Amino acid sequence: MSAESNIGTLVSQSGSAEISTQLVAISDTSFGSAHQLLYTFLITNTSSNEIDLRNGVIQFITPFHLENVEGDFGTLSWPTNKIFVSERHPKGYRNSLTFAYSAEPPQLGDEHTILKPGASIQLSFDAPPLGIELEDVRTSLKLLLDPSPQMKVGQLLIKTPLPKEALFVSQSPSVEVFGEEGFHQQIMLDWGQTHIIDQLPYGDYSIHTNSLEYFPGGTDQHVALTRSSPSASLLVDYEHYVDTTRLTITMPQKPVSANIQKKIYLQNLTRGGLPQTKRIVWGKDHVLNNLIMGHRYRLWADGFTYNGTKYLPNITHKRPYEFTADNNAVDQFSLQYVAKSELSKTMVPVLIEVRGLPLGARPILSLKDKSTKRVYQYPISHAETTVFNVVPGKYVVQGSVYTVNKNKFLPAISLKEVDVNEGSVSKISVIYKKVK
Repeated sequence: MSAESNIGTLVSQSGSAEISTQLVAISDTSFGSAHQLLYTFLITNTSSNEIDLRNGVIQFITPFHLENVEGDFGTLSWPTNKIFVSERHPKGYRNSLTFAYSAEPPQLGDEHTILKPGASIQLSFDAPPLGIELEDVRTSLKLLLDPSPQMKVGQLLIKTPLPKEALFVSQSPSVEVFGEEGFHQQIMLDWGQTHIIDQLPYGDYSIHTNSLEYFPGGTDQHVALTRSSPSASLLVDYEHYVDTTRLTITMPQKPVSANIQKKIYLQNLTRGGLPQTKRIVWGKDHVLNNLIMGHRYRLWADGFTYNGTKYLPNITHKRPYEFTADNNAVDQFSLQYVAKSELSKTMVPVLIEVRGLPLGARPILSLKDKSTKRVYQYPISHAETTVFNVVPGKYVVQGSVYTVNKNKFLPAISLKEVDVNEGSVSKISVIYKKVK
């Protein structure tokens, strides 16, 4: 065994404790042909104040990925839940050990989590002897304190498995996290890694695993972050191989000059759970992949306001487009936005009467402008007379085939073409009949 005694004090900064770091031991832990050394660092409280380790994080940089860390905390308690993550960093890998204690402070004596002035703890890890600059590791060591107990924040640890199918290797897993007060975050992950989302306010969170091609994400997971349980660990999972299809969303050109970002929402009604959020680009097609054959989906978009004018989409949360994923069904939807002022001043109403659809069905009625080639698409439903508003002109009328539970319904439309003029109201009857 050999030891070094270089001591360096980190400058105290916001969220960081004033500590000294010292490499105190190097031990040979080789086994068989694998040459490994155990490196032990001493971390000392050099300030005149006590340091509460609860919810604190030790971080340091190494040139390679670490599988584990150990430590000797003396009279202090080792964290109830050992949370260690080694993730990619511009200088190699950033290693984080979180002090996740599950008991409330009144139930746990201060001596278990308080590092008094001059007191020390030890941190150890195994690593190969080559390619490591110990001084760089030592100077990167820092102790991040719980930013503020009053803030009541916690963290999620999202773990991914190793790819179990050959098809997984070329695809990256991703999840969406939903919380209270509209919190939403989409995260791209790597296989066999752990991703930390920290500084999350206490509350309830739902985690949705996005599907990969042919492999649906597992069931949505729900956790609650509280003072007694400030962290939660989740495993990303996928179901067995299924047949999938796709739907293409045709986007219009940007209706205004402002750089307005837009999203659409897709919800699997068959499986239930949270809707997926998709970012869309004006003037470009957006393909919704990995739609499970036979499953029912709901699609909608939000409106937006620019310079006092409200722009409304042709599908909304209250009036969404619902469809069954099927290779023989509609595989394209044209998303349109109309200014509310335009809607009330220059648009002409068209009445649509629908019959013969099963309850809950929402196929698409399309009106294609013969001169501009612009297509208006609207969800329609059974036993409903709907008023659609379009620009005056001549339109070709088409209705989509509706498929559910292997049953197919074909539309019969009263008018193949309709001439929409100001001062008159056109009426279209759509009757669906089940194919035997």
